[in-house]
Order: sequence, then C-alpha cells, then structure tokens
Amino acid sequence: MPDSLEGIDVTVLLLQRYGYGHPNFLKYCKNEEELTTFWRDYFTGNGAVKPTFIRIREGHTAG
Repeated sequence: MPDSLEGIDVTVLLLQRYGYGHPNFLKYCKNEEELTTFWRDYFTGNGAVKPTFIRIREGHTAG
C-alpha cells in the first residue's frame, strides 16, 4: 500500500492520445473520462484532497 498522500497537492499531466473510443485502438480504454476517474479515485483514496488534471495534446507543444 502506498504512503498516505494526505496534505499533498497532486497535479496529473494527462496526455490525450489518438484512439480513445475507437475499437481498433486502445481497446483497454474507451475514453479520457475512464482515465481521469481511475486516477482521481486512486489519489483521493490515498488521502489527496483534490487532484487536478492538465491535458496535454499529443503532437502539440506550448508555444
């Protein structure tokens, strides 16, 4: 079991990938919401109060 994340600010960088929701790609993940729900539940279940998510689109850079 991981150490408690109580009092820790968690920020997740979420890479958006081509293929979510397509039957021929990423069959294990239907959409981005499945990923955010899983990780939000994981972090809050281990004590983080309000994890935040920053979307990063594959193939794009800030600039």
